[in-house]
Amino acid sequence: MSAPSTTPSTTFAERNSWYGGRKCKEFTQRVECTHGSFIKSLGFNVPAYSRVIGAHIRNVQVATVTGTAAGATANSIALVMFPVSSPAVTAPLTAAPTTATVKGVSAAVSTLNGAFTNGCILAQTPGIGTDETNGVYRGAPIISRVATTPHAGAENANSVEAYLALVPALLSSNTIAVNATASTAGFLFGTTTDTSTVVSAKLDVVLYVEKYDDYPS
Repeated sequence: MSAPSTTPSTTFAERNSWYGGRKCKEFTQRVECTHGSFIKSLGFNVPAYSRVIGAHIRNVQVATVTGTAAGATANSIALVMFPVSSPAVTAPLTAAPTTATVKGVSAAVSTLNGAFTNGCILAQTPGIGTDETNGVYRGAPIISRVATTPHAGAENANSVEAYLALVPALLSSNTIAVNATASTAGFLFGTTTDTSTVVSAKLDVVLYVEKYDDYPS
């Protein structure tokens, strides 16, 4: 699987195909993360009533990630999905939970709908470089491949979209550390706590999603 363009849209692009009653969607985006930020929203979310069937993230430039959490320092970048916590919620999240330091492949799930309450990792670079061995992930969602929790999976079974974002991460334990109240307590893009226009990471993201029973429109 590969990006359809060497310079994907920085907003995002979407393509759709129909297979019977299912809609398959492909999203692509080039994402730039700035110094001092702990999270970077994507231009799109995971649609309602759908599952992620494939993900691809690629470092376009050597990334800079810093900060400590869970007793270790960030050394990779993860694409994380943050579904709403209950089917009763009527609007998608617009940001990650205020504080979320979790192992993205073993986070607790809701028994109501199987949604991850603190986010789950869909893809994660094996490092911060730009080559195939340390800067590229392509394949099935990590949460679907690794997690042992019975309800685990890259699924959004809710009636609203699931928020998507890139976050610095710890590769060895698939840990993400998001702290919206104190940028110094967790992982960060860049080497400074001062947000600036300096790009500390640039990644291409490709996501393949399948929506459940739908009708052509």
